[in-house]
Amino acid sequence: MLRFMLAVILLGLVLLGCDYSTPNTTANIAPPPIRTDSPEPLQNRPESPPIFSATESPPIVTESPESTTESDPKTLVGRVLRVMDGDTILFVDDAKNETIIRMDGIDAPESDQRFGQEAKAWLAHEVRGEKIRAEVVGVDRYQRSLANLYVGDRWLNLELVKAGLAWHYVKYSQDIRLATAQNEARSSQLGLWQDARKVAPWDYRNGVRVETALPVDAPSTRETDTIVYVSPTGTKYHRQNCRTINGEHTAIPLSRAKSAYEPCKVCNP
Repeated sequence: MLRFMLAVILLGLVLLGCDYSTPNTTANIAPPPIRTDSPEPLQNRPESPPIFSATESPPIVTESPESTTESDPKTLVGRVLRVMDGDTILFVDDAKNETIIRMDGIDAPESDQRFGQEAKAWLAHEVRGEKIRAEVVGVDRYQRSLANLYVGDRWLNLELVKAGLAWHYVKYSQDIRLATAQNEARSSQLGLWQDARKVAPWDYRNGVRVETALPVDAPSTRETDTIVYVSPTGTKYHRQNCRTINGEHTAIPLSRAKSAYEPCKVCNP
């Protein structure tokens, strides 16, 4: 009996030392970290850039910065200090800046041509005592400003052509209004159109003196013409080494200088 009881006790001890539960296979795997920040709301997330295929072009942006090209006209307001010839003036703006202006799109007879003095006198009469608006559109080879001149709403470039005192300068202007004005002045035989045989100013500057019915577009004589010098706001032409010409100056053929400038009395060019 004693042996039986001892056997039972030993069996109970063995059973208490064994673990028959299901093993935990995840006991050694660390749990995922707890996220403390909240995900960004969908509507606040930045939009991804568009993706274009190899054959697809991105949209064209039509906006451009404000144009600063020289084709934009610059407006000057002031008065005329001097009429140099039928299409050239010495102008001073309201800020007291002086500049030589060549009227754009037209060509008046040279001062020593027939109707050259009439064109100069007409222009002087129209600008005397008037507030002038100059729409500057460029600069010519002699560094003169090219501009359209206005007295109020009157376009003086056009009116000179209408009066028959300037040609439409077709080499540099395709303005239909100037072309029409010239045709009307020619039909009415106004001003220089009274003479059936005339020399266009551009031909005259190139040495043509024999009057012809139509412009002959003579070759330029600038390569052989005597060269003199003028300053941007000066009214006289000079020899290159004249002591009275200071600062910036521009070379110009003598035949062109004679029509709008006076000779310097110091260097006698």
